[in-house]
Amino acid sequence: MINATESPIGLVNSTNTPPYYVQLLKGELNRRKSENRSYSLRSFAAHLTLDPSALSKILKGEKSLSVRASLNVVQRIQFTDQEKRLFLASVAEEKSRAICDMLAMALNPPLTLTHLKNFLSNFEAMEGPSTEAAARG
Repeated sequence: MINATESPIGLVNSTNTPPYYVQLLKGELNRRKSENRSYSLRSFAAHLTLDPSALSKILKGEKSLSVRASLNVVQRIQFTDQEKRLFLASVAEEKSRAICDMLAMALNPPLTLTHLKNFLSNFEAMEGPSTEAAARG
């Protein structure tokens, strides 16, 4: 399986390597494709109850997986218990890094009301509407 040793807790790193959860999703998609040539990203998204466009962006690193969606994913894919823990920890670590980055920007002088409003707006948008709701909608 994937070696998760790139960051202090081994799940996310500062290089261009995708987060551990993205690597696991890509690996699972590739495994399914190798078993069935006609298996598609759309099929995988339907299995995960995610919007196909959102899943595509997640796999490309253009969007992050919400915590709610990550809980759903680990219930739908037969990962080992260890993979499930690492998958969820990887999502949590990515979210925590994003929050730290936003805090650092918000606290960088000069701190104005506009900076705080932008920070709160970005923070609230991080989880946004759930990707599984978009798939149903």
